[in-house]
Amino acid sequence: MGEIEWKLLTIGNLSRNKYWGESDSEAYHPVLATTTVIRDNGTVILVDPSQPFEIMKKKLAKYCCLAPEDVDVVFATHYHGDHRVDADKYENAVCYMSQDSLHDFENFRIKAAGDKAMEALASGNSELFLPAPSRLSDRVVLYPLPGHTPGLTGLMFESEKKRVLVAGDTIMGEEYFENRDGYWFNENLEITVQSILKAAEDADIIIPGHGDVFSVLRHMPGGERCPVALRRLNLPDKKGCTWLIRAGAVNLVLNPYGDLETLKTVLYDRSGLKGEDIDGVIIPEADRYDPQITELFPKAEILTAAGQALGAGIKEEWEVWPGG
Repeated sequence: MGEIEWKLLTIGNLSRNKYWGESDSEAYHPVLATTTVIRDNGTVILVDPSQPFEIMKKKLAKYCCLAPEDVDVVFATHYHGDHRVDADKYENAVCYMSQDSLHDFENFRIKAAGDKAMEALASGNSELFLPAPSRLSDRVVLYPLPGHTPGLTGLMFESEKKRVLVAGDTIMGEEYFENRDGYWFNENLEITVQSILKAAEDADIIIPGHGDVFSVLRHMPGGERCPVALRRLNLPDKKGCTWLIRAGAVNLVLNPYGDLETLKTVLYDRSGLKGEDIDGVIIPEADRYDPQITELFPKAEILTAAGQALGAGIKEEWEVWPGG
């Protein structure tokens, strides 16, 4: 029996993140859930599809060499609409939610009746989804994570001797996990905290509802934060990926690529930072240098892989990054 394979199709982001200094009362970013593909031998599971079908179709091909008709199961960790976009268009797939999430779906619809903003969260056909069995394949099992919604249910599996948890929105991202905290839109904070602590005991790697995958060991709830934080701004392709490195008060962008407007948008949506907040830009290959990049990062020192030393303040912080 081969190793379970998994990949992200999207790195999600929140509409607001109080740990970036943003207010809970205002939306700053478009909402995007994290979407995962899991392959357990012959079973392909698409978890929390978060973008329109045509976009997901391209990402399935780009990152997994799959077509939509290859998807056997679409699984939504809970009933909110950003976790089941166009779920009905995967023609060969069975759509599942946990039985508890289906109860949440119907209960919320009754509660939201007449409130257009509330109704939007529960739009769509609940009858499309069937109650999920306890395991979606031989080695991918349901893992209840109540809190964000009462019936929210993640998935747990083992890959390369690591226990991987697809967590959904009870664990929104690494900051919320570290601080044992729920999002501003969260149905029961006490239960959310209990679920976070249980996940910290059971999992080695967490795929959160609206962020990048992270290691439990490096982000243990209530633990001391590493002085250097590393965050992907996009998913890797032939040009690698772009990283944000935060060392104390110093912000570095490594390997910027793509058009500048997209880079500007993804920087803000994935970190809450703007171009003027960046202190240094590191370009591993000099032939990728676009002179206009200085317009996006007006205060940054542009660094190349050959010959340029980091500034003293940056170098001091860089060297304390574990393994780096």
